[in-house]
Amino acid sequence: CTTPSPMSSSRSDSFPPPQGFIQKVHQFTFFYIPFSLTSSLFKNVLILILLYVYVAPTFLSLIGGLLGVYLVWNVLKVTLFAEKPRKRPRFDESDRIIPSLKQWIKQVKRSPSTPGRRYIPCTNPGTGEKLCDDVPAMTAEEVEQRVQAAQVAQDQWAKASFADRRQVIQKMLDYLLEHKHEICAASCQDSGKTLMEAYLGEILANAEKLRWTMKHGEDCLKPEERDVPLAMITKRAEVRWIPKGVVASIIPWNYPFTSIFNATISAMFSGNAVVVKPSEWVAWSTIHCFEKIFHESLIECGFSPDLVQFIVGYGDAGSTLIKAKEVRHVFFIGSPVTGTRVMEAACEGLKECTLELGGKDPFIITENIDLDFIVDYAARAVFYNLGQNCICAERLYVHEKIIDSFTEEMVKLTRKLRQGATICKPGRLERDEVFDCGAITMTGQIKIVQELVDDAIENGAKCLLGGSPIMTEKGQFFPPTILANVKQDMRIVQEEVFGPVMLIISWNDDNTVAEMANDSELGLGSYVFCKDARRAQSIADKIVAGVTLCNDYGVSYMIQSLPFGGAKRSGYGKFNGPEGLRAFCYQKAMMRDRFPGLMIAAPKFFRYPTLPSSHHIVDHAVDMIFKSSWIARGKAFMRFLGEVVTFNAESKKEK
Repeated sequence: CTTPSPMSSSRSDSFPPPQGFIQKVHQFTFFYIPFSLTSSLFKNVLILILLYVYVAPTFLSLIGGLLGVYLVWNVLKVTLFAEKPRKRPRFDESDRIIPSLKQWIKQVKRSPSTPGRRYIPCTNPGTGEKLCDDVPAMTAEEVEQRVQAAQVAQDQWAKASFADRRQVIQKMLDYLLEHKHEICAASCQDSGKTLMEAYLGEILANAEKLRWTMKHGEDCLKPEERDVPLAMITKRAEVRWIPKGVVASIIPWNYPFTSIFNATISAMFSGNAVVVKPSEWVAWSTIHCFEKIFHESLIECGFSPDLVQFIVGYGDAGSTLIKAKEVRHVFFIGSPVTGTRVMEAACEGLKECTLELGGKDPFIITENIDLDFIVDYAARAVFYNLGQNCICAERLYVHEKIIDSFTEEMVKLTRKLRQGATICKPGRLERDEVFDCGAITMTGQIKIVQELVDDAIENGAKCLLGGSPIMTEKGQFFPPTILANVKQDMRIVQEEVFGPVMLIISWNDDNTVAEMANDSELGLGSYVFCKDARRAQSIADKIVAGVTLCNDYGVSYMIQSLPFGGAKRSGYGKFNGPEGLRAFCYQKAMMRDRFPGLMIAAPKFFRYPTLPSSHHIVDHAVDMIFKSSWIARGKAFMRFLGEVVTFNAESKKEK
């Protein structure tokens, strides 16, 4: 069917368009247009072409033209009017205030020894091999010098546009992608994890964080307009996010690279300088690999590498960092005991904190779940990174109807897991070089895990697999361990294990299992696996935790728009998402003129000297605006007018 010619005797303006065309317009309007709101340049151009193919030359051409103008504007906004980074020459490294860690170590070795200086041994926990000579720990004076240098660099960085900051973040992403294996190898050698765990935890998650920050960071930090009452209509109110200055980041060893990135990227993009104090257990990878990612990206874009400083040292270096007067925010990941001490030190200077203090995450499995599906998820949730993971599933609550079959299948799968020291050669590994589980990073952690396992067995738990460490001359390992017949009141259920121990606990009632899940001082993550979506949500809603995932594990880091943080003794404050960016800013309430140049004086009854009827005018104005009854408002309005007349008379007398 075709549209009649305008010369036809039939009335063309009343001729209905073909049904197929209407379907196409409907498809275009409800499918393609929403895409354009956040589309790339290519998608915008494609939509623009589709628009005119579909709607011209019909009676919808006017609408199509308007939409076309919108899309053209969208294209121009992306290409011509988007903010561009300022062109800066490469930063002259001779202008940096503080040397890099490698240069500093060389200087320390050349200079006379500092009395009382301590040293940090750097060893591969999987092989026992020394990674480098012992690293000198920084003194309090050296820590303070780095904090001061960061503050100087932050003055320039805070003035950088979002386009400039995105350029630096893009350089970091480029570097990350070009040096993936080097980063993973450094992480594996320092912390003992497997290459697969490093690629997932150190590369994939951080690449997504960088991408999300570049795409959404500016929108999260733009001034946020707030509504004003009608009486203040000539004013504009907004909240502005102002960088705090210098952020101290004290981080653990389990994911050395990701732990650095968590706070540093968000704090940097928010306009802050960052001083990072990694755990002494991963000093080698920080010096050898991770520091230069930040410094080279900043130097290439024309900014001082002093903006991001790294501290190597023990707990006293962290304490000095927290107490430094230039530090305005403290980010800490660790245990509740240490977190309490961090908070106490920060309180002396009234410094805000973001504390992530570990978890005892419940993993709830209902009876209607597919067994093969859940066994795989549960094994990864417990044994990933040998359980040295803040969101590790430390308590498996398995419904009594499937607990026997689940346990049987889990033991079969766990027996197949291979454990050993990671081979860090580039390229494809041979089959006998691939391991599912690596080493325990801290020697002291093995003792903690063993003590909790022994206590559980003494109190009635049954060890089905593993249960004791494997200590060799070349490494320190604790095998994947499965404990059945575990009771809620055992120490191992109440205390964080931070090791490869699966606790299988029986339950039979939804309300009861939610109470069991909440029976912990910690509340970081939680997991509910159930085919019935409503039932899963019902259980999830009862759990007190900072993060709850239904029918999945460990993917919250891939959804960077979500805040991450705990409840109860798992800490407070969030990182990731808009909340993570804004955590490193202070909120500034701003009010300014809506119409520049239009300056309206305050009403006369607000001015000095105060007249007898002034407060009556305010009294009736309040009733006129806020009374719920329109009749009452009308009466107040009449009283208001009467008082205004009285006020004018009083004003004339005063004159």
